[in-house]
Amino acid sequence: MTSLDFYTASSLNAGLQCPTLFKYKYIDLYRTPPSPAMFTGSTMHKGLEGFFQYKSFEESCAMMEDYAKSESDGWIEENQANWEKLKIYLHGYFKKWPQDFLKGKIVFVEQEFRFTYNKLEFGGKWDAVVYDPVEMTAIIYEHKTTSLNLDSEADSYFAKLPLDVQCNIYREAAWSFLTLNDHPLIEMPGLIYDVIKTTKAAPKTKKRIVRRKDETDEDLALRKEESMETFQEFGERISEDYMVVEDNKKYFQHEIPYVQSNHKRRLFELSEYANLLSNKGFLEIRNSTSCGNYGGCPYMDVCLGRERLDDSLKFTKLEKRHPELSSSEK
Repeated sequence: MTSLDFYTASSLNAGLQCPTLFKYKYIDLYRTPPSPAMFTGSTMHKGLEGFFQYKSFEESCAMMEDYAKSESDGWIEENQANWEKLKIYLHGYFKKWPQDFLKGKIVFVEQEFRFTYNKLEFGGKWDAVVYDPVEMTAIIYEHKTTSLNLDSEADSYFAKLPLDVQCNIYREAAWSFLTLNDHPLIEMPGLIYDVIKTTKAAPKTKKRIVRRKDETDEDLALRKEESMETFQEFGERISEDYMVVEDNKKYFQHEIPYVQSNHKRRLFELSEYANLLSNKGFLEIRNSTSCGNYGGCPYMDVCLGRERLDDSLKFTKLEKRHPELSSSEK
């Protein structure tokens, strides 16, 4: 048996994608390094953490900066365009969603949790839970960034969320945490998918540069560089789309519908699947239909016998199964 002490949404998603992927990541503990996109997303989360702690934009921006510097020395200097984007995303968020709705509420930010369901323990960490002690209601905010072209909350991006592993686990976790800690609820917590639409824009030349007669490649490159937007000018250009308050297609807060029977059925399905993941034989099953997901599985060569986990330069052996959680077991 290979049962974990507890299951997170990430570990269950890996198992649902491919049992052998789950084995490599959560039993053998070999992972690929975080991608640049993941680091950018984590930095953005730090700024949103400040928002839900009722800090100012300037204080929240400083939290992003401190995080980026502590996690990757020199990242801001090497990624000035991305850093400019993050500040604009956060500034636009403050304009789009005024913080007044937090007044009088109890807010749990980056809260770790554990709960038991169907004799299995689940764990994780949500972004924010806002509890109203007067109404005895709560809302979970799950922050996401995406480059997808979203036009409205009717997009297919939101349609599948009632079955989403993370959404179901977080809703049950918030109910369990609040009711056990003297915060009574008259109904299950609501869950809002809090989405920021990112941009692929990059600094560009301020005017069209045409090669001059007899101009060398070096001289042409120099003129292009001199005509390039500064990072401040780049930020001012893209900020126009993010500072709009009305009809802004860059920020979405979609409340996920809740039907108790569907919620309980999904939790039961996940607990039953977690039981399958505790079976060593089940983990030897390779789901080849997932090999091409998200640009290709990094463990493909391991599955095909072309390399080994313990001598590949692509993977790092972790000491903890869930390094993002302070309460994680090995």
